[in-house]
This record gives sequence, C-alpha cells and structure tokens, in this order.
Amino acid sequence: MKKIAFFYILNDINQYRNNICQVIKQYYKKEYKIVVVANSDDLIEEIDNELWKFEQISFIPHTTYKKLDSTAPIIICKKNQIPENLVNSEFEILINLSDDFPKDYERYKIIIEFVLPDENMKKKSRDHYIMYKKNNFETIHEKILANG
Repeated sequence: MKKIAFFYILNDINQYRNNICQVIKQYYKKEYKIVVVANSDDLIEEIDNELWKFEQISFIPHTTYKKLDSTAPIIICKKNQIPENLVNSEFEILINLSDDFPKDYERYKIIIEFVLPDENMKKKSRDHYIMYKKNNFETIHEKILANG
C-alpha cells in the first residue's frame, strides 16, 4: 500500500528547512531515492545549501535540476522541472513542498508533506489529505518539535 506521511512542524517555523533536511536524511539512510519538489527556485536553493551545511559530520549526496547529476540519490526540483529520465525510474519517495497535489502521485511508494503552523498551509494540507485518502494511501502522522 502506498503511504503519505504528514510531518507537523509544531514549534519553530525558522527550523523548517532544517526539518526538511532531517527527514531527507532519515529516508536517505534507509537507502531510498528521493525527489524533492518545491514551488520556487529560492526554496530549492535554500534546501540545497542547507543539505551542504546542516550536519558537519555527514554528507547527503544530492543535486538540483539546474546542475543535474543523474547518479545522485536525491534530486531537488520544481514540479514542472522533474527530469524526463525520472518518469519511470527507481525514485520511490516524493517530498512535496509545493502547494499543489502531485499529479504523478501514483509513481511513488511514499509521499511526504509538511504541515506548517499557518492556517492557509493547514487548509492546503487538509485538502491534500482528502485526496490521498480517496486514492487509498495509508496515512502516517509525525510531529516535529523544535530541534527536529
């Protein structure tokens, strides 16, 4: 059964990018290949930078759609910039940071979304939740407190 994991950020919204990196690390260590989809180039760049520096003793290999390395297990891109060669690839996880429900949701074993402490973002998450339930996804809820 396909899964949707909602990660609820309960405390420090300033830790959002770090929380994303912690979740990426968690699934990367389980040897999943991950596509991270964001709305903007700014967010893509911020996550890219955060992955380089968020832990001093480890490195998480990744790439962005702007400087694509096809061997990287993690690709960060905009929803309309997912490289064509990923369409039928072994990437199993989608981290959806975009505002839209993913049109290609059926390709992934696990989809991850973050729920921020903002009413507009909560509404978007509720709408996505309904869509995932309609499509028979198993739902997982995780809470993220300050400092991950």
